[in-house]
Amino acid sequence: MVCVAGCWPVLAATPVADTPECPATGCAANVAAQEISGMITVNRKLTKPSVTATVSMYQRGTAVGLGKDAAEDPLAYERSRVVIYLEGPVPADGAAAHHASFRMEQENRRFSPDVLVVPVGAVVSFPNMDPIFHNIFSLSKAKEFDLGSYDKGDSRSVTFTKPGVVYVYCHLHPNMEGTIVVAPSRYFAQAEPNGRFRLPAVPPGEYTVVAWHKAAGFFRKQVVVGPGHDATADFLIPLPAETQKQADSTHAMQHMGGH
Repeated sequence: MVCVAGCWPVLAATPVADTPECPATGCAANVAAQEISGMITVNRKLTKPSVTATVSMYQRGTAVGLGKDAAEDPLAYERSRVVIYLEGPVPADGAAAHHASFRMEQENRRFSPDVLVVPVGAVVSFPNMDPIFHNIFSLSKAKEFDLGSYDKGDSRSVTFTKPGVVYVYCHLHPNMEGTIVVAPSRYFAQAEPNGRFRLPAVPPGEYTVVAWHKAAGFFRKQVVVGPGHDATADFLIPLPAETQKQADSTHAMQHMGGH
């Protein structure tokens, strides 16, 4: 078993024997799943530098140094912050409960990771690794919560029951900001620093692939996965201005038509 696409366990394929209840050649559950893969291209830096107040302005308790971003290619950093998932109708097994564990730690007065993608129904724990109190909360439409103040070694958890983007903050440390993208199914991933991503074990069908970046927004592409046929969805983020206007207009018309 391997862990891919947001740490969803993917079992290696094994032959399936015919049974009276479900012949291997005719049962929908045994249709060979394929893969959706692609490349994220980012041509310029998108994330604005964070402005952090000096420690003395808001430090509570023991002095804790502020963590710093690891030195890396700025475009690789932007690519690794792109979340990809499938939108719209998905097979019933794709919407099944996700049993992997997810964590967003509080360490060095920062969230780690500060971008996390999980499926609907996932439970995320927020362990405090700092020798100071934190008070984690969100006012987002997809999930509103306030975990109260808790000290080092303690952890609180939240269950995310609706898809959407959840912005997470700390009442005690205004520099702290994290984002949890709640995907509507188990088909999700986060791009690698080189821009590549893959959504494995996707059954045949028509899908909308969504790419999201905090500073650039949502991008969508339609793909068709057929038996024995993988699909590709490449994204340029951000789109040129005119292309973005056309994409927004098309998506708005499709949304209105669906109602």
